[in-house]
Order: sequence, then C-alpha cells, then structure tokens
Amino acid sequence: MYSWNSSLSSSRYDTTSSPSWASSGLAFDYAFTNPYAHPGPRTAQSASEPDSAQSPTLVNIDAVIGSEVLLDARKDDQARTIVVIEKMTDGDGGNALARMQQGSSGFWGLGIDPTAPMNSIMTSVKAAQSASNFTVGFDMRAWSSDMKSEAGQLHWGAAPVSAYEGSFNWVKPPGISPSWAFRIGKFSVRGHDIPGKNLTTIVDPGYNAIVVPTAVAQQVYSRVKGSKQHPQFSNRWIIPCDSVLSFSVRINDHTYSIPDEGMVQAKGQGECWGSVISWDEGQAPDQAGRIILGTPFLAYYYSVLYLADQENLIGIAGKPGIIVKPKRYTKKKLSKSATGGSKCLNFASVHPASC
Repeated sequence: MYSWNSSLSSSRYDTTSSPSWASSGLAFDYAFTNPYAHPGPRTAQSASEPDSAQSPTLVNIDAVIGSEVLLDARKDDQARTIVVIEKMTDGDGGNALARMQQGSSGFWGLGIDPTAPMNSIMTSVKAAQSASNFTVGFDMRAWSSDMKSEAGQLHWGAAPVSAYEGSFNWVKPPGISPSWAFRIGKFSVRGHDIPGKNLTTIVDPGYNAIVVPTAVAQQVYSRVKGSKQHPQFSNRWIIPCDSVLSFSVRINDHTYSIPDEGMVQAKGQGECWGSVISWDEGQAPDQAGRIILGTPFLAYYYSVLYLADQENLIGIAGKPGIIVKPKRYTKKKLSKSATGGSKCLNFASVHPASC
C-alpha cells in the first residue's frame, strides 16, 4: 500500500510520473482502528503529530485501486495490484489527518491467508524467486518521543549475520495453517510469575507497547509500587519514573528480560507510563488472551519470520552489543541497628525461623 498526495514534494509516489501506472477506476474505502491511539500509548509532543492525544481511535482511508510495475524483491516486470491512498480522515469526526502530510510507502502486512496463500506478500515473493524459504527480520530501536529518530530496519529476504548474535530460538506456531502467533510460558515482574496459559502472542514492530489482556496488566502493575491506572485511558498505567519492573517473558524454555528503561516511557512534566498496556476489557482480543510484543521487546531481541515449504517459524536471537541480564531478588536480613534492637519486628508469625 502506498500513500500519495500530489501537493507534496516529489519524493512521494506520484501516479503522473509513472509510465506503468494504470487506474482501475475502482475506489478503495477502508476503516481501521488506529494503533497509535489504541491500544498503543500516545507518545507525541504536539497535537499535529500522529501519536498525539488528539489522534483518533478510528481512521478512514480513501484510495484508488490500480496496477503498477514494482521494483522490489520479486525482481520481475509484472504489473501488480496496488492501492494508492489519496486521503486519510478521522473516523470519529471526519477531519483530515495531519499525519498524512508526511506520507508513507511500502508493503502492508506480512500475514498469510491460508485460503489464498499466493495473495500474501511473503508467499508470492518466495514463489517468484523459486526459493525453498523466505525470511523477514525486524531490527527495531528502543522507543523514543523524537518523531524524527529511526524506528528500526526491516530486513527483507534474509537476516544479515551482523544483525543478531548467538543462535535463534525457533518457535513453531500451533495449528496446521500458516500463522505467526505462538504460545508463551509466563511473564515475570519483580521476581513474581504471571502464568501465560492459553495466551497467544505475536511480535509486531508497529506497536511501541506490550499489549496484554486486562487481567494480566492488572497483575503486572500490582507488583509496581506507586502505579495507578490512567484516569482518562483505562488501558494504561502511570508509574513512578524510577520504577523497577525487572520484566521478563518465557518463550519456548528461554527467558527474555527487558531492561527497566524499555519498560518506562517518559511522557513529560515528570509523568511516566508503563510499556505494558491492556486491551479494552471484554473485547475479543482481551477475552481470547491475545498478546502483542512490540518494540519494548523487539528493541532488545532480533526477531524473524521464516516461511518454508512445509513450515513457518518465528526466530528470536540476541543483538550485538546488547546484554540483558535479569535482576535477582534476595532477602536481606536487617541488622539490630536497623531494627532498633528488635530481632523480628513483630514478623515472628510470618517468618518464625528468622527469630
């Protein structure tokens, strides 16, 4: 899917400059939930940016369907169907979005439709190259409120050896049909386990958050001292900016820890939000136990989607120069001076052996 606005600079896609563009005359109208507004936390510093507090929950796309010869990984001269966006509007109020002024271009979606696999990008590219497998890698950067900073890189076709370190942890999704969803074992916050039974997870670089069911989010923040639910956005939590979460997730018998700087997002004026957010309580993904591991996870671990003739796998590996070690919690025995001379501080009924 490509965006286009003829009034903008020539670096945008312009149908008038392409000799191979052909319009079908068919309109494409599509509405979708804005990931920046919900469930992804807002990070922008001004209302004109897409991730601002004024960002709509619903976005409408007005586009036209046509065909174009694309110079991409398929390396052929076949005219392919594309959608050219002419306008994006606020589905809540119908106002044009300032976000469209910056434009965007590229492939939209890496999902595989089991009923028509050749309609999927990865499957069609793999077939066009007569390859036995095809890989897409995600090398994401840590979250930043600077909208001009690089978000990361998508490695199309292969994972460069310089992008990862060590061996991949290969995770096979359950079920027969192609899917990128997989099971996790558990979460851990400050040494306390939160079971992940029946939770289905995907890695998604489009979210600067870790999205979990409401019940899981409540358990996470019950372990974070001073945390409180946001008064306006019920799926977010305000936490002290010096919070220690020591957050980790268990995947396929491997534990992946995320540093506290990846789990705390500064929002300005001394306020910070946690990177773990929830779905709306009672909605389909909340009830189904869906989880999204966004950039707070991907910034510290290199991830790939691997598609082969007979299987598809998700691979997770370390990143060069990034060492993440989980913090260990040990019980400390108070000295007499610290307790004022009392040995047990009236805790004998709880820890009788310590007296």
